[in-house]
Amino acid sequence: MKRMIIALVAMFMMTFTTASAMSYEQARQQALFLTDKMAYELNLTEDQY
Repeated sequence: MKRMIIALVAMFMMTFTTASAMSYEQARQQALFLTDKMAYELNLTEDQY
């Protein structure tokens, strides 16, 4: 019984993790935002960036 409960919990966790994953477009937008933010905080010029 204990194994069954652990297996069910593991299945639900895997399903939830997959369902809450970012889409490719969302990940791309976040990466661009973070890159711009880092460049701003480091005071990089256009040539350095």
